[in-house]
Amino acid sequence: MEDFIGTYISELVSSEKNMMLIKCSDFLEMKNVVFNLNGNNGPNPNCFGGVFYHSCWEIIGTDFCNVVQQFFKQTWVLP
Repeated sequence: MEDFIGTYISELVSSEKNMMLIKCSDFLEMKNVVFNLNGNNGPNPNCFGGVFYHSCWEIIGTDFCNVVQQFFKQTWVLP
């Protein structure tokens, strides 16, 4: 199968870029993303609004980052 893929499908992403894309984000990177959320948007049925994360970051930040990292490290998906 690998020979088939290597022969007929060209490599679009280098190994170095692939490692960068799949690496797990660190605490500071996740905090920066959260604080770039629009705090003026209202929450929707699927999530909290940005203002919640901004105002509660000191309380939830570590747990939030741990959950996100665990999601990307797990090898199974919830049914």
